[in-house]
Amino acid sequence: MFLSTNLRVVSLCCLLLVNSSILFANDDTPKTTKNQSDFEKASTMTNIQEKVDQIVESNDVQKMKIIHSGRNIKFNPGVHIDTLPNTICKKAMLRAQYFQDFSFHAFDSETHFDNCVIKGSVEYLNQLFIKAQKDARYGNYEEAAFTLGQIIHIIQDFYSHSNYIELMNVKYSSLKDVPVPIFWGKDGQKEAIKLVKNGLISGAVSWSLPHECKDGTPTHTELAKDDNTYKSGKKKTRWGITFHEAALEKANEATQEFFIYALSKMPKLAVYCEGDIYYLNKFIQREQDRP
Repeated sequence: MFLSTNLRVVSLCCLLLVNSSILFANDDTPKTTKNQSDFEKASTMTNIQEKVDQIVESNDVQKMKIIHSGRNIKFNPGVHIDTLPNTICKKAMLRAQYFQDFSFHAFDSETHFDNCVIKGSVEYLNQLFIKAQKDARYGNYEEAAFTLGQIIHIIQDFYSHSNYIELMNVKYSSLKDVPVPIFWGKDGQKEAIKLVKNGLISGAVSWSLPHECKDGTPTHTELAKDDNTYKSGKKKTRWGITFHEAALEKANEATQEFFIYALSKMPKLAVYCEGDIYYLNKFIQREQDRP
């Protein structure tokens, strides 16, 4: 996860308090129900809404990083959203970034590629994409954009929480040659299985479920590249930059690749997000350039 262990524990305590307040609230207090979508739940979390509104109005990503945790963490929701395409859907996506780290999803391994739950994370990612397509089909564009934000969070955590960059550092002499695994679509699981067979793991996390790591797997703290202060994040790659910086660069590339794919599948959402001119044109050009 992007949060430190202590902050995650604090978040859990806050979640328990919030749930208790909802349970015993007066009738005029908004209540969450099991039938609510993540989008609807996030909309009732005023602390997230206030942060998102403040950040979007100022368009200040650096300010967002400070609001997030009180310190300038490099690979956090601030960076998650900083790598997103600059469209009007960014606000909904930003809300999704906070929701993934500050709701019950903070303790789901598949939401963050934690605990060696590689295939499960890919499955969850594609389930969300099906939901986004359905929402876009029925004109629920803001909710579809929110779900895309959740997916992008998962994709980006792959680079920060797994040993993918370490494996590629051995294999490739140039960072630009490192491929972006395509986890979305019909071949996503095949890609995940292939990587796991070739030694892909992610850090073991005590506070998240499920657990699929073998004994002796490095912990999240040991493997994560959330910023340049982490043990793995501050190490230098053969490419002359830190592992954190390499993870961030590939996460940004993967974000762009996914967004191009997503908008090609949901052209009406592309128009709503004002991303059709750039991203759909890139997709069309790519298809035309194929041999």
